[in-house]
Amino acid sequence: MKKIFRGTDASIIIGVLILIALLTLLPVSASYRADSDTAFIAFTPHEVEDLATLGIETLSDCLPNGNSDVKTIRVRIDPAACTIHKIHDYVYLRVGELKSFTKPGKPCLPMQTHIVKLPKNADVICVALNDARYRMINKELDIAPVPQPARWSENTRVTPELVPNEKVYGRDTYFPGRAVSYDVGCDNEYTYVFVRFYPLQYQPLKKKAVLITDAVITVYYKNGLNFKCCSLEGTGDNSRDAKDIILTPPELYEQAQRLKEFHDNRGISTEVVNTTWIYAHYVNASDPPYGGYKNHSLAGWDNIKGYNYSLAKRLVAFLGDVKEHPNLRYVTLFGNARLVPPSYYSYIDYDITYNNWIPTDIFYASPDHDLFPQYMVGRLPVNTQEEAEHVVQKITDWDEHVSWDWFRNVDLVGGQLFFTHYYYGELITTDTINRNFFNGMNITKLFKTDGTLTKSDVAYALSGDTGMIYIISFGDGESIHESYYFELGVNDLLALPPNPKTPVVVSLACSNGAFDTHLYKKDFALSFGEAVLLSNASGIAYIGGARDTYALSTFYLDNGYLVLTKETYMGGMLANVFEAYHNGSDTLGAITKTAIMKFVTENDFSDEMNIVTLFEFVLLGDPALELPAQQPGYSYQQPESTAVDPVGYVADTDGEIPWYNTNTSITIHTTTDSPTVYTKRIDTVAGTTVERLVNKTVGGAFNYTFTSTIATEYLVRTASEDGKEGWLYLNVLLPVRNRNTSESFATNNVSNNNSCVFG
Repeated sequence: MKKIFRGTDASIIIGVLILIALLTLLPVSASYRADSDTAFIAFTPHEVEDLATLGIETLSDCLPNGNSDVKTIRVRIDPAACTIHKIHDYVYLRVGELKSFTKPGKPCLPMQTHIVKLPKNADVICVALNDARYRMINKELDIAPVPQPARWSENTRVTPELVPNEKVYGRDTYFPGRAVSYDVGCDNEYTYVFVRFYPLQYQPLKKKAVLITDAVITVYYKNGLNFKCCSLEGTGDNSRDAKDIILTPPELYEQAQRLKEFHDNRGISTEVVNTTWIYAHYVNASDPPYGGYKNHSLAGWDNIKGYNYSLAKRLVAFLGDVKEHPNLRYVTLFGNARLVPPSYYSYIDYDITYNNWIPTDIFYASPDHDLFPQYMVGRLPVNTQEEAEHVVQKITDWDEHVSWDWFRNVDLVGGQLFFTHYYYGELITTDTINRNFFNGMNITKLFKTDGTLTKSDVAYALSGDTGMIYIISFGDGESIHESYYFELGVNDLLALPPNPKTPVVVSLACSNGAFDTHLYKKDFALSFGEAVLLSNASGIAYIGGARDTYALSTFYLDNGYLVLTKETYMGGMLANVFEAYHNGSDTLGAITKTAIMKFVTENDFSDEMNIVTLFEFVLLGDPALELPAQQPGYSYQQPESTAVDPVGYVADTDGEIPWYNTNTSITIHTTTDSPTVYTKRIDTVAGTTVERLVNKTVGGAFNYTFTSTIATEYLVRTASEDGKEGWLYLNVLLPVRNRNTSESFATNNVSNNNSCVFG
């Protein structure tokens, strides 16, 4: 159900820490059946109103004193939208399209989020859930926990253990035990209330669950006279009208002025502010409420050389002085970490020392430390005047040449990371297509299964005439790579010929967004992300992680058909970037700020990997740079495939998949409104694509028929004209005749648990 991976750090190319999908690789005993375990849920016939008797917290005792303003949210969950999907010894309970929120070891349960927008001077008193109705689920349920971390190398595989949290799974009260929670954040325009509703409550010890089907959530607030939410006490004496402020040291002032002129000419009033002025006019802001550089006793603290923490806190104080710049929207950090320090070095003890120390600019975006971004922040990590000149010229040239004609070109790079039959790189990138984020754009898939995952193909995509490129690969700080297929490094980027028509590079690769190469010495002097900007081509911006990154795809197999329900960690954050662009965010800063807002709203920050993801997420680029608006194009339904008359179903670790005998006719029925479909059959054991077809649909359907002379596992992928894909897994097994009867049955000589290294 859950698949998680992380790219490699240069010092540990072997030993990749992965949060593995729910029982993805656990050995299973194959069992053959003629039906499927996917089923709708049986509920008690009537709704019940006394939710409080179950011991579930609703905050309904919130009774504000005096008059208050209110905003209400009516939530309804349709029981008919709930289905159970068997995953090995557990079940996944799907509630419509809601996403899961829980951390490893705890039951995988859904959450619904709502953002309530209030006046910027609103004082939020409380949030309460009232008038709740619920229905009991009749069947006992073994709801699956989220998997624990396991360590893999790039070329080997370990079997992870599924370890339920003993404290949670041993409780006879409901989990999560609260029906609603909330946080408050703000920017210069509004106060936001981020409301989280937990409709499914689970009692693990008794294996009972209830679904809250109807409720009213009320936000109580008062309008204040002063804007207090994000404002810190200021000591500056100017009132600036700028929408963008460029923070830079004096030695880069001239180049920063050129960037200011470019912004002004584009209608974004901009001011250059020297870091020395801020240091002289502001006192240190308070330390962030997170472990890190403020504690010099932490392991590896003295590995960081030249970090100006005092300046960082004064920059935070300046940005928190809302009266000083009431119209501020963008913050451009003009300089690398040596010149404009990270807002903080966070320390989270989860990996090697280098990864534990995360340089983050989040507190420049959120100077009040609430993690909800107030500003759109981007960094141009230049180290010298020459680099600054180059980057400013690159930005102005890009803007002069940008047009939808070439920006509409999108390249997706992915393959078979970790050699599993789920083809993670292709799966994660294809998910952005299936969610229609690239509607109207020309999509090129640089995939292993298409034979286009090569160094030359990836280098060509980075050489220009491409608007966006999404790269799912390993990284080591200075390169992107996948075993045996391609490796592209800093020197390759710097050698590309000049081209102003360069893409926004979005990448999951580990450490490639590092911008502190002059403060924390590693075995690379220039990061891949820095090289993207310093190259004569490569990209106009890099969006990714400054340290090792994690990604998780939550999915299950419904009779072999892969149903992906959520991308989380950095994979989720980067998907949010594309979604923000698709929904109308029109600058680099807008797409990254919107991505952060969605990530913070939809995730549980008791899971430290969500904090790691937020802190390491970085935009290396000009946040005020405007992108061409996405132009809509034709859109077709994602193909849905089913196996026709299989012999039965074999238990797979993420559901059940159909099986057939060798040398018999196998038919896959696909429905979609796409006039043309593109079918690709992959032998996942051999790791090869064995057949490709292009066919017309008839009445919105297409049947693909083939036979197999060998016992193996196939992945049949059917794509629509706009690139959406449906994935169906099936097994082909050798028939064995029972000597005592005329009945034939199957012998499973195929590895369904990925215990072999493929490729």
